[in-house]
Amino acid sequence: MDKYTKKLSEQLVSLKENVAKYHKGEFTGWAVSHRFRSLNGAGSMTIPGEMIFFCDKEFTTCGGYEVDKFENFAKILKAVDEATSDEDIIDYFREDSFLL
Repeated sequence: MDKYTKKLSEQLVSLKENVAKYHKGEFTGWAVSHRFRSLNGAGSMTIPGEMIFFCDKEFTTCGGYEVDKFENFAKILKAVDEATSDEDIIDYFREDSFLL
């Protein structure tokens, strides 16, 4: 646990810079949810999947994420944005067991 806490501490500056850059609280594009089912290599139906795509206003640039992974990412952005100290961030990761 101490090894991962030290590694996270070393990355906090970069993490906070990225959150400040990408988490501005406003979104001026499109968020598109897509649910799907598909066949796997054996020809049987897979478990349904769900993706969320974020696109600019013109739909020229889009990025997609699995919904559960995006939700975890959004929680991390919010926690880092609202933290008042580095220790708050480290405690958040410890309590919610995202990386530690």
